[in-house]
Amino acid sequence: HHHHHHHHHHHHYHYHYHHHHHHQVMEKVSAVSGFVKPEVHSSASFPPSLFSAYALLWNSEFDASVEELQKDVELLRQKRKAISGSKGKGGGRGGSVEGKDGKTVRGFIWVLSALTEVYFWQYVHNETDAYRERLESILEEMLKEATLLYEENKPSSAIVSFFSADVSPELEEAHYALYQEGAVALSFYYLAYSLFLFRRQNPVRGAFNFRKSWTYFAESRKTLNVQKEKDYAIVPMMEGLIAFGHGLFHFVISLIPPSLRTLATVIGFEADRENAYVELQRCVNSGCLKSNEAALVLFGLRKYFLEEQEKAHETLKLMEAVYPRSVLVIYASAFMHRFDGKIEISIDLWERLLDIVDFSPQMQGTTRYQMGYCYFLLQDWVKAASAHEDFLKVPLGETGPRFRPYTAIQLGFSYYMLGREEEVEKLFQRIPEWFRENQSYDSFALSMSKRWLSKKRFDAAEALVFLCATSLEARQFKQTLATASALSKYIESRGREYPDDLLPVGGSRVYDESQHQSYVAAFMYHRGAALAGLEEFQAATECLKNVAALEWSIAPEDKHLIPYSYAVLAEVAMEINTAESLAQADFYISRAKAFKKFDWEKILSF
Repeated sequence: HHHHHHHHHHHHYHYHYHHHHHHQVMEKVSAVSGFVKPEVHSSASFPPSLFSAYALLWNSEFDASVEELQKDVELLRQKRKAISGSKGKGGGRGGSVEGKDGKTVRGFIWVLSALTEVYFWQYVHNETDAYRERLESILEEMLKEATLLYEENKPSSAIVSFFSADVSPELEEAHYALYQEGAVALSFYYLAYSLFLFRRQNPVRGAFNFRKSWTYFAESRKTLNVQKEKDYAIVPMMEGLIAFGHGLFHFVISLIPPSLRTLATVIGFEADRENAYVELQRCVNSGCLKSNEAALVLFGLRKYFLEEQEKAHETLKLMEAVYPRSVLVIYASAFMHRFDGKIEISIDLWERLLDIVDFSPQMQGTTRYQMGYCYFLLQDWVKAASAHEDFLKVPLGETGPRFRPYTAIQLGFSYYMLGREEEVEKLFQRIPEWFRENQSYDSFALSMSKRWLSKKRFDAAEALVFLCATSLEARQFKQTLATASALSKYIESRGREYPDDLLPVGGSRVYDESQHQSYVAAFMYHRGAALAGLEEFQAATECLKNVAALEWSIAPEDKHLIPYSYAVLAEVAMEINTAESLAQADFYISRAKAFKKFDWEKILSF
């Protein structure tokens, strides 16, 4: 939910960012496993149950997935006890290399890791104490096992005995492989734990664990290089998992705006999207257990950051075919279609999700909200109202306050458009109790509801501006132009002529000057942005330059129109793509960046 309401989606203009790899064409993908290739990776460490459990997880069959893993977990837990029992505490260096390759310990760790993942998603869908405790206890067990494997096989811990003559080269190689698996397992443990902490609204500890995950991924990459130097066998699964970690971290850190880059410098590298691309592609090609996730991240990278629309759509289509019931895949697809202005397709996808997530009242609530949002963008007030009412019926305990303030705004506005104004007040009075700091949608909702409560009605002009913003976000550019011209007629008459064909309730009002200028600016911005969407670049530029000129005469709470106009001017200049226009784009971006405290700071950094 991080876009401020007034902002039309910047990721639609594709920055010219060309590069020169020959990307491998995605192979035909088997129906069960998506991009994962069990036939390549099945081994003592990675028993068959692991692959079938992942396939079930990706089709939202959570209980079945747990069941699949549970048998192995129980069996391996027993074996595990027997080993540590016979060896006494820790069992010395040989402790985990029983049977030459430590297969019990390794299998146990990866099965635990998979179980952690399933439990994590179950917790995300139902944030109850029972699910949380179950997740925390499996995380703890995973940490213990991974640490043991890592510590017992780490070369530096016993340099003398490790490299002395009595250790055969084969044994040395086996130890090294176990140490590597321990490091990779720890990377995934800290990654999972950090996601859990972020979900629990604990960003500081989350970031700390995220950082730890990265240090283990970086260490794991070094182990691969050592294996190459020493001519040791490389485990393809490890290579894929390590590539995933590198691709993910480079991508995620590259999303952090420069103003917040302290986190990136903490992690200790300059993020590089080019690098993210190569690593994620490597992970997908490896067919390791994380290749589905890698494919989804790659989809986002191609769609919104590189000029690779077609490839992005191919990847997503493939995922949809293989995992018709994946919550993640449907979510990604539904959002993509909404951002692309294909709202009806988005609604169909949310409908489909509603059937799938019947096990989660929380997810059903979220899905209803997203459906309401789509109907609102289509300006279908009846269906929007009904979906948002359904969402508000879900108990607060199950959804938390997220979405509620903006739900209330959409519902209130729908009531207004349906001539049910008397129902708006008690709805808007609840917004303060749901409001969360630092949430741009919430701030927007709060200020809009306060204005309404002070007058007990929407100004006609304000309502028209909101309609412009809605059709612009829906990428209905011609409709935006039509609404904008109604707004213009109305404000030029200083509120005397009521645009009765567009709005339900009459009422005129003469504006004070700064309010009047704000509406003029809003008219120009929406008209200019819509012209840009229709690729009428010259007309768009002329129109938007007029907004900039109004900077000092508009009301302070409407100042956002200025930087937004600069941002669209910059995008248009980049689309024109001549040397001169690119220089102008730089100028416009620097003007936009001069405005602080706006949501688009996050977006402009791209």
